[in-house]
Amino acid sequence: MGLIVKPTNEKKIHLKNTEVELNEVYVRIDVQLHSTGKHISFNPTVYQSKNHFKSDVRSKIYTDIEINPNMKGLNGILVQREEDEPFDVHTAIQKAKIYFESKGYDVDIEIE
Repeated sequence: MGLIVKPTNEKKIHLKNTEVELNEVYVRIDVQLHSTGKHISFNPTVYQSKNHFKSDVRSKIYTDIEINPNMKGLNGILVQREEDEPFDVHTAIQKAKIYFESKGYDVDIEIE
């Protein structure tokens, strides 16, 4: 599973340190389900497209999408899991979707 992240009128996506604007990017999420059951962390990796991710090269790209790690010493984004939420990868992907939407992007979950 991954996320298709698209710019909005208010929030554009550019290749890092350029003016090259992207219509969308494909984001894969590495997930960690913490043993306490209270937290989920995810580490996003950005690709130009799903096809680029599936290619033999699989080169990630760097953009100006705001990815701000909040875990001390790690690159992951830590989120709280609500007690009524399943403790699984689907919940983690949904949490990642919400994270990018909170930054101002349109986001779709891409199920393979």
